[in-house]
Amino acid sequence: MLGYLKIEGENVAAWSEYDESLFVDGWVESPSHYANIVNPNFTHTVIAVYTDPATGWAAATQLFWGIF
Repeated sequence: MLGYLKIEGENVAAWSEYDESLFVDGWVESPSHYANIVNPNFTHTVIAVYTDPATGWAAATQLFWGIF
């Protein structure tokens, strides 16, 4: 039986400076973001980060999905 990938969750954050610990700590300390991180139905994740070189502003998104 073949499963298919289905995106089920997303964490998004933005900061005025890039520091990966700000993103991770913010997601872990937020109940809804942390629920995505520890959800056993999510078997795959990807993180993308954008940083504006002129201002240092940064944004990150984390997508979660599972095979169903």
